Amino acid sequence: RRKSSDEIKRLIGLAKRYNQHLCLGILDLDKLKQINERYGKDCGDKVLHKIGVLLYQQFRNEDVVACWGGGEFIVGMYGINKVDCVERLAEILENLRQVEFADEKGCNFHITFSAGIAQYPMDGIDLDALYKAANVVLQQAKSTGRDRVLPVGWQLPIPSISLMLMLY
Repeated sequence: RRKSSDEIKRLIGLAKRYNQHLCLGILDLDKLKQINERYGKDCGDKVLHKIGVLLYQQFRNEDVVACWGGGEFIVGMYGINKVDCVERLAEILENLRQVEFADEKGCNFHITFSAGIAQYPMDGIDLDALYKAANVVLQQAKSTGRDRVLPVGWQLPIPSISLMLMLY
């Protein structure tokens, strides 16, 4: 967690120096607690590992992707604005919906995430402020049905990601 925090702070410094955008996304796996209870913690750990690998594969090399514990992943994306970030995370969410997981007995299940996105400098000028802003909309995403990506500043309800992208 410390290494990823340092890397995101470095990206924020670059964004400030070169007057660039930077987005911070918090991705939180939906219903991970229920997966742990139903299929066991070993299965939950395998899900976390597999999702971590999938996330690393789907982001750019220059992006910071890290598991911050408890089914929460953080992503720092330099040079990307909020609209593009929403589009990217929505695409990753759609890809994740297609992935089938299985426990050791062969029971299959799917998992999704909810995400909150904040953009430097409009939503915060340091990691703490960006994290807090993204976390507020993450909680809104969780409380309004999960399985969605919300940026700071978007008014609920959101009928669909594709409609949101057209309007934002």
